[in-house]
Amino acid sequence: MAIQGSRYEEITDDLKERFLDLVAQGYTRPEAAAALGANARQLRACCNPESHRYDDKFAKKYAKITEKDGEHQTGLVERLRTAGIERAIRSSDRLLEKYSVIHDPDWAVHKPQAMQINFNKTEQLAVILPEMSEEEILQLRQRIENNMRQIGPPDIDADPK
Repeated sequence: MAIQGSRYEEITDDLKERFLDLVAQGYTRPEAAAALGANARQLRACCNPESHRYDDKFAKKYAKITEKDGEHQTGLVERLRTAGIERAIRSSDRLLEKYSVIHDPDWAVHKPQAMQINFNKTEQLAVILPEMSEEEILQLRQRIENNMRQIGPPDIDADPK
């Protein structure tokens, strides 16, 4: 039974279980609480050891579900993918293009093939190769330049085999 004058459901064990199920599906705490007609603050208080509403069993289950790479994150990513695809199809050409590149083999030619690095910029090499000193990076850059001079420019008509 809800508190007199309150529009929220009473926090019962059944409500807590249904709440945890929604959180595991990727709902945020406020979304899950609203879906159940419950108060998100009261449910948060169930996880706070200093609150009179604290429920150790519930708090541990909630912590496990919401830990990094846990059920909540997996469910949230799935919800985001679904929402992204729905929005792409409904109204976003840019999202539609991104999802096509990811999922449609005919769009594979638009996938980024490799990271491009400007070997003339020592700062960029330092970010990519943090274990190397500036002197080692300069030596590497010099070797690359020497090799490129020996090889010459790429032959565009050459067979890539």
